[in-house]
Amino acid sequence: MVAAAAAPTAARRTPFSRLPIWIGQFSDLFLAIASLGSTLAFLNYASRLAQNLAGDGLLPAAVQKVDLRRGVPHIAIVAVAGVSLAWILVFSIARRNVFDMYSMTATLVIFLWVLPYIVIMLAAIVGTVRKREFRPILWIASGFGAVTMAWVLVDGVRNAAPGVSSTMIYVMAFIIVALIGVFRLSLRRHRTGQRPGGFASEEIGDVSLVEPDGVAR
Repeated sequence: MVAAAAAPTAARRTPFSRLPIWIGQFSDLFLAIASLGSTLAFLNYASRLAQNLAGDGLLPAAVQKVDLRRGVPHIAIVAVAGVSLAWILVFSIARRNVFDMYSMTATLVIFLWVLPYIVIMLAAIVGTVRKREFRPILWIASGFGAVTMAWVLVDGVRNAAPGVSSTMIYVMAFIIVALIGVFRLSLRRHRTGQRPGGFASEEIGDVSLVEPDGVAR
């Protein structure tokens, strides 16, 4: 299908293929800017999520530190950026081409993106039950959504396309097991009052602060 669609374009028999070349160059520039913007947005979002997880004791306490000068969770940002860079370096060492890298990353993101939706919907049900609230419509909608998302995940795993994308099933399983292990270890340390790294920190509003000189306050 792709080859059939690309043939007329290569032969310049479509209206789009007759457009000036600068339009394509401008589109590439716009796409690059949009990609950079989305990357920064996801980095900002992921670092805040990691900071909140650390505040709940699910990640090492150091992750929730905030730089007073810039007002950002600098350790969380560096950690998220480091994981992302490591993912790219793995592909570089394996000498995978950019198409394989995109396919594998997109598949992994979709797999891992579905799981939080299932957890959120189940949490909505559990939260209302704990508060002794009678919310039948919310329960039905959340239950239906959780089942639907679970089916999407199961169907994606069962019918994964052969090739590089199918290997992401095992990568997803490894990431989930690793995260559960980190969460359990961090939560155990949090409950016993220990601080990873051998330092004590004073928290203000569940956020450890770092002065501009880099010393924890």
